Amino acid sequence: PVIANLDEPGVRRYVRATITLAISLEWDPKKANELLEKKKPILNDWLTVYLASLGLDEVRGDANLRRLQQQILDTFNQKLFPDSKPKIKKILFREFAIQ
Repeated sequence: PVIANLDEPGVRRYVRATITLAISLEWDPKKANELLEKKKPILNDWLTVYLASLGLDEVRGDANLRRLQQQILDTFNQKLFPDSKPKIKKILFREFAIQ
């Protein structure tokens, strides 16, 4: 899980998110695990900073969650496959809690 304080002045709010990556069937699972483990610190760092830049109104509701999923998907694919076809097909939230 990634935990980040939301950008809410005067109020302490945080989001806790756990995601699953749905990958292309063309991607060998063993190679996928190797690459993801190698890049996990970079992906976690980006996700933490990204979530911390958001306010409460940007993380609530169905439309905002779909937008977040798309932004995470696009960025992860860019970071992992800058010069090739994206292999992550979907971002799934296993947990997304705001407190």
